[in-house]
Amino acid sequence: MKKLVTVLICCLTSSIALFSQDKLNALLDSPPKLTIMRNIIIVACTLLAFSFRAEAQNKIENHPEFAGVHAAITDYVEGLYEADSTKIIRSVHPELRKRGFWYNRNQSEWNDNLDMTYDQLVSLAARWNQSGDRIDADTPKVIEVYDINTRTAAGKLIAEWGMDYFQLAKIDGKWMIINVLWQSLSETD
Repeated sequence: MKKLVTVLICCLTSSIALFSQDKLNALLDSPPKLTIMRNIIIVACTLLAFSFRAEAQNKIENHPEFAGVHAAITDYVEGLYEADSTKIIRSVHPELRKRGFWYNRNQSEWNDNLDMTYDQLVSLAARWNQSGDRIDADTPKVIEVYDINTRTAAGKLIAEWGMDYFQLAKIDGKWMIINVLWQSLSETD
């Protein structure tokens, strides 16, 4: 973040330094030119910000533990999508803490603090899409890994039911999901 702020400040000061005081005064007297200059600076800074985001994601994907963390989250979502509880057993630690917020569209209100145990998740995975009609080729399955350390990692999943935020731990050499905070999507999400 500090690096991004430094680059943005440099971008802005470099743009201003390109103009002599006379040219800057002329720009200030000409609102259309000032608007164009302001828009160019905003676009340049926005592009820089996105390039840093892409660079950060590329770095995380090159982490030696990325595949293991990503696989645990993939097993989690595929376990539910494919009604395959063995994938949940493989990727989720038995001491799972899962809490979430479900939006009831019929009543336009949230149901808060919905807890789910490991056993409940395993049971849900076996039946959630047993008929196979809850997902199709367009069903979302977007996985982002935010951070990986020696023994801990964090990630996010966007799936049919909403968003899950994960905390993972490397236990006995295997990445396991320990905590999940989730929410369904409301009408405004």
